[in-house]
Amino acid sequence: MKLKLRIILEYLSAFLVIVLLLLAIASVVVVKFYGNDLKIFVMEQINERLDSKVDVGEISVRVFHKFPNTSIQLKNVTVWSTHNFSTSGFNGPGADTLLSAKDIYVSFNLLSLIRKKYNIRQLEIREGILHLYTDLQGEVNYQVFSGDKRKRKESAPVNLSSLRITDFSLVINNQAKQLVSTGTLKRIDLNGKFSKRNTQLKGSLSGWLGVISNKDILYASNRDIEADLNLDVRDSLYNINSGQLKLDRIIADMDGQFILHPGEGVELDLQAAARNLEIHEVLDLLPSEISNPLLGIKGNGILQLYSRITGMVSSTLTPKIEADFQTSNANLSWNRLPFTVKNLDLQGSYSNGGQFNPVSTSLMIESLNALIGSDHLSLSGRIHNFYDPDFSFKLKGDIHPEQWIKWYRQIPLDQARGVIYSDITLSGSYDRLKPKGQKFVAFDFGGGLSLEDVMFRIHKGDTPFTNLNGTIHIENDFWEPSLSGTFGKSDFKLSGSGLNLLSYLMKGDESLVAAATLYTRQLDLQAILDSFSRTDKERDGSLKFPDRLNLKLDFVIDEFVMQRFNARHVRGVANYESPVLWVDSL
Repeated sequence: MKLKLRIILEYLSAFLVIVLLLLAIASVVVVKFYGNDLKIFVMEQINERLDSKVDVGEISVRVFHKFPNTSIQLKNVTVWSTHNFSTSGFNGPGADTLLSAKDIYVSFNLLSLIRKKYNIRQLEIREGILHLYTDLQGEVNYQVFSGDKRKRKESAPVNLSSLRITDFSLVINNQAKQLVSTGTLKRIDLNGKFSKRNTQLKGSLSGWLGVISNKDILYASNRDIEADLNLDVRDSLYNINSGQLKLDRIIADMDGQFILHPGEGVELDLQAAARNLEIHEVLDLLPSEISNPLLGIKGNGILQLYSRITGMVSSTLTPKIEADFQTSNANLSWNRLPFTVKNLDLQGSYSNGGQFNPVSTSLMIESLNALIGSDHLSLSGRIHNFYDPDFSFKLKGDIHPEQWIKWYRQIPLDQARGVIYSDITLSGSYDRLKPKGQKFVAFDFGGGLSLEDVMFRIHKGDTPFTNLNGTIHIENDFWEPSLSGTFGKSDFKLSGSGLNLLSYLMKGDESLVAAATLYTRQLDLQAILDSFSRTDKERDGSLKFPDRLNLKLDFVIDEFVMQRFNARHVRGVANYESPVLWVDSL
């Protein structure tokens, strides 16, 4: 039995060797008799199908490069930019050249050649550079195919089933969109029956993304890219059966469809989903201009990302790009901050506004909840226009000042306790080109703070403010406090309103104006003066009145104490306009 099997295998091996030899001999014979015809045929097809100038350094026939297919090798090929394209607005070399390739292989089926039928089956392009340029009028340098239908009908059939591009540099410069991108195509493979109206195609890509920038704003840089697609083709409609896109370590599943509109562009309806992403992987994808200032951020947690691309894309049209993202129970830390963000729950969305343009781009934070130390914070809002941003945020939370004083020694307080509840809104615009300190060209602040049993002491050894309770309502420069508390043996209830609070605190160019009513059961003025004039290493013992303060105070004091002086049922009006203090209506 073994002997019979061995004999059968030997016969099969001999048969295969003979077949291969016959094919090789046939290839050599075909090349001998039809080689020149093949060269002429290839150049005729190029001239008939392309409406752009093509230069070929050398053309030769290769029998065994794609055996059993026979190949025509074109060396040092240059395809020039299309005629209507204007190169005047582009700096540097390359605008007049669409493609430069070291080698292009055009492969033919051997049996078809024997029957004198020159059907192109495979196309391989190796080592070169591809320039895809668009001028200010929207004319492109890559519209090189001939529009002469008569010529196309007379051309021989192209039964292409395999396309491969390897080791190509890619440069995209779209002046109409102010879009620039560079990268490397390590390998592109596309397989299927290209000439059929109803067919299936399979494609794969591996490469490297150099940069993508729009209006000099960098969106992404230095990323490895891989992609795989399975397509169902029905005329001009391409359905993605299954697809996968990999950007560095992030993998997204793709589906959807696109329609080719010759001379107009491509109509897209695509979806991609990247699930269960580690937050640190997403942070690593940020371009260097953003990630360099954020070096040292570490995090753990899972992020879900869903994106959609819809609409027409062409040299002048950009599809709408939208994305939804969410994460839960994430943790973030940064070596520049003394605290850690814990239990981060985030839900938001992104949109380019229908343009690949930072001016129309917006980022929406639908909800953000996090724990910072002992503080629970929630935030919602949006940022619009990444070129000159305008923003609007709503912040709620409970703030424990004691931990912030511990973290930031520059806060001018020695000690603090209690809880401050915040419910505020921030909105405005930001000019990134202005000098530091002048970037917020508009700023609106509204909402309020609520104090619950707050204590704070300015300097060590000072008398503290204790039992502070009440609210402070703020609407831009208008502020309205309503507070009660104690200071040493003195107690107080204060209510009133004022102006210029934000200008006084942030810009320092306005006087703080206020009118208030003060009620106290007991006021020990000497203890207050002693507390604010007590000497220490930083103070000289004198009592310093604040600058840029304009205050009118209606006061009611049940019991007034000043050393041995004692008075009851004191009421009147005090005025302070720096540096003068006077009392009337006493």
